[in-house]
Amino acid sequence: MNFGQTSSDVNYEPSVHGGTAAPRHEAVYSQSPLIAKVQQQRIEKTLDFQQAGELYRSFLPPMQANLIANLAGDLKQVRDRETRLRLLSFFYQADESYGMQLSEAVGDRLEDVKASMTANQGVDPLRLQQFRRDVDELRGLRHHKYTQTSPCEHQVFQPTA
Repeated sequence: MNFGQTSSDVNYEPSVHGGTAAPRHEAVYSQSPLIAKVQQQRIEKTLDFQQAGELYRSFLPPMQANLIANLAGDLKQVRDRETRLRLLSFFYQADESYGMQLSEAVGDRLEDVKASMTANQGVDPLRLQQFRRDVDELRGLRHHKYTQTSPCEHQVFQPTA
């Protein structure tokens, strides 16, 4: 549920989608000089999904079924398909059975979930968000190159032959 009174589905940071507030300074990778060089970076072996998979497998089958039903109810509310597939791929990486059952309950094809997992492998949300802002900025510059705006009208100039 969206309790933050936002106008989009995104209510968390960092997000691969634009529309959220600019990243807070402390959320951006940084290198700060102190007595020695301090560098913030990703660790090599993260095991991002291991704990979630172990927790899921520790539940009795009725508890697993309840969890899947509850998550499916919420995931069906996610309007952006790319985001939903990405989330389903996380559950699949935690435990194949978990991801398969949840994908089926939500109504998404497992092949699409696996394709999303492959496409998003190694993607850093902070860097992707900055990339999308840069692309949007470049699109804006390209747009202004071919348009002229006056206080009264907006006219697109067509090149003459």
